[in-house]
Amino acid sequence: MQNAKAEVEACSQKPASTTIGAGDPASEVLTVLKNTSADLVVCGRRGLGNVSALVLGSTSAKIAHDADCAVLTVK
Repeated sequence: MQNAKAEVEACSQKPASTTIGAGDPASEVLTVLKNTSADLVVCGRRGLGNVSALVLGSTSAKIAHDADCAVLTVK
């Protein structure tokens, strides 16, 4: 995480931060976003497909739907 943070800070004028939490991933990320002034959240995705995502739910989709800032989803 520290290497990724350093790379982001090297490319930007703004400092980056990282947070580690426990619990439902989407809820944890959304809680952190509500308590910070984040400009962007980056989420990974596994690419389960439409049927699997409907059954299992998609953390990145929940975050993208409910976040008040920009969301970048990467595969």
